[in-house]
Amino acid sequence: MKLIISLLIVMFIFPKVAFSEDLFLKHFRESNNAYQTREYLEAKVALMKATSALNLTLSKALEQGDITFEKFRSVFDELTDIQFKQLRQELEGKKVIWSGYLDEVKEKWLGGFEIQVDIDSPETILSIYDVSLTVSSDMKDFISILTKDQQLKFQGKIKNIQKILGKLVVNIKDVKFLD
Repeated sequence: MKLIISLLIVMFIFPKVAFSEDLFLKHFRESNNAYQTREYLEAKVALMKATSALNLTLSKALEQGDITFEKFRSVFDELTDIQFKQLRQELEGKKVIWSGYLDEVKEKWLGGFEIQVDIDSPETILSIYDVSLTVSSDMKDFISILTKDQQLKFQGKIKNIQKILGKLVVNIKDVKFLD
């Protein structure tokens, strides 16, 4: 309970600065110092604070488009199954800005469309889509003018992250197309 109250106090007293990279480093150092002196509970609490600060920094970086899909994919490729599931759970619902090339558009059975986007260049041999964009039927006019291999820049929220035959596929909802 104290941890929750402490986090809320920090969030309201320092709303913009509190979860900066500096705060992450401060809590990380506190955790390390507590661990070195065998104060494991204090180390755990400080590490939880550092993790919260890092999560907010990561969310901001994703929202601003600072983390490319290529970097996102390379990180996921290095994870064990349990790490994959843990990170996937933490990232679902986060906003992203990415760009890629139109691979296919499919009409969904219950309405709306799935736009499959290949992040890799159309010249890449044996590449299939990496991102699936879920859009409503209201987008039909826009979708009908898209062409295969057209470059698209988009933002949206991560709906799901999965591996299909060892390939990372990210499903995005609440999609907006950017210029």
